[in-house]
Amino acid sequence: MIPSSPYLTPLLSPPSYQRERKKEARETKLLGILAEERFLSLLPKEKRFLTFSRYLFVSLAVEMAEEHRFQAPRLCANNCGFFGSPATQDLCSKCYRDLQLKEQQSSSAKIAFNQTLGLSSATDPSPSISVSPYTVPSPAGAAVQIEATRAKAAATTRNRCSRCRRRVGLTGFTCRCGLTYCGSHRYPEQHACGFDFKGQGREQISKANPVVKAPKLDKI
Repeated sequence: MIPSSPYLTPLLSPPSYQRERKKEARETKLLGILAEERFLSLLPKEKRFLTFSRYLFVSLAVEMAEEHRFQAPRLCANNCGFFGSPATQDLCSKCYRDLQLKEQQSSSAKIAFNQTLGLSSATDPSPSISVSPYTVPSPAGAAVQIEATRAKAAATTRNRCSRCRRRVGLTGFTCRCGLTYCGSHRYPEQHACGFDFKGQGREQISKANPVVKAPKLDKI
């Protein structure tokens, strides 16, 4: 049996010793309250409440400290085998240092990541917008495009006049430009026909009248 001694640590003392210490603390507190009541009776009324509030706060703090002092030691929350403390989040000193080191590393890594993002956004150029140069179509290409457009329109509107959009049915006239017109717009000057009649006439004349030339020198 461990002998009772005032030099023994309360954590290493038997339960009976701890009960005695708690009883002595309660008695001391009761005597203090009685002395405080006698003291308060001597004070003016306007100072009694303030003095009693201060004493009550101090007594509660002392009681909490005594309860914390007589608490049994707790094991570390990481189950490392050592004892922890409420001041270190129920961790031992080693685990608490490791936790603080991890928090510092994570915070420094986050700061470095934010700085990297800021530098990259500041140095990266804005996305370039590619502008294709405008090309002026050549006359030949424009003519081909016009012919293709007219052919497409003729394929879709063969039963309507391409000028006045009147339904013509089988009585429509198909111009050499490939479009269908009614009786009022069948002539080229009525619908601004783009067909090259002069070129067609020259081609027909050249085919009908070929040029015959005799050779200047006899072939050997």
